[in-house]
Amino acid sequence: MVTGEVGAEDEPPKTAQCCSVVLVEPTKHMQTLMRSMFSGIGMRSLRVFADSDQAAQEILSDPPSAIVIDWNCQPFDGAQFLTLLRHQRMYPVCLVPIIVVMREAWETAVEKALTLGANAVLVKPISPDILRGHLNWALRQSQSMELVGERYQVAHVREQLEADQERRRRMRAARKFQAEQIAVMSEIQSDVDRILNSSIY
Repeated sequence: MVTGEVGAEDEPPKTAQCCSVVLVEPTKHMQTLMRSMFSGIGMRSLRVFADSDQAAQEILSDPPSAIVIDWNCQPFDGAQFLTLLRHQRMYPVCLVPIIVVMREAWETAVEKALTLGANAVLVKPISPDILRGHLNWALRQSQSMELVGERYQVAHVREQLEADQERRRRMRAARKFQAEQIAVMSEIQSDVDRILNSSIY
């Protein structure tokens, strides 16, 4: 069993051109588009599944270099898929890079995907350059995976998310303060205008 952090230096660097990928995409249209993009990248091997359960079984029997999965896949969705594959008992599959694809970049969904162990989150529509860049990054990233409880996630991602949340909280507080000050100044200006008008007339 692997514990602690597992660094990218444990294996030689990989790139999209020399890796095998499992794609989990429920719609035929997007499967066709993604196949075309992966082909343009020069993908060595691509296995496509519309069913996340079948994909998981295939991944366990023959682990790929990376996984690209739609967040809304079925019968279990992206969150359940990550929860399953990132469990320490799934070693070494639990360390395979996973890129999540979403239709919309809802903040809570993105944070959930990263917390559950996604290496990256992409939002449709996706360009070939974006796909290749994130796939290469996920395969070659210097960030290590760390065991949090019983499941792996990108090292320090929780701290990064908490820092982002604190930054957004401060920005909201600053905007609220600014709005309050503008309201106060507007009220003061109204009082001044009223006094000036009354003195004139």
